[in-house]
Amino acid sequence: MNPLREYKDNPGFGDEDHGDLWAAMRRNYLRMEKLDDRIRSAIVYCFLPITSFIIALQLALLGIIVGHMVLAG
Repeated sequence: MNPLREYKDNPGFGDEDHGDLWAAMRRNYLRMEKLDDRIRSAIVYCFLPITSFIIALQLALLGIIVGHMVLAG
């Protein structure tokens, strides 16, 4: 069993065995887990739409170039 995961269900788990250092490690773990969620949210809501827009512009430009080549051809 992962003691860090156990802390989510029982915040006092393991304090009597490992002391304050262990509790601090678990708090830092939970803090980093929240940060990971925020980073994932930033990627999904900010970077992916921008990337999709750039890809759409590239495809539109490619369509214009190919269209001109076909019409000129």
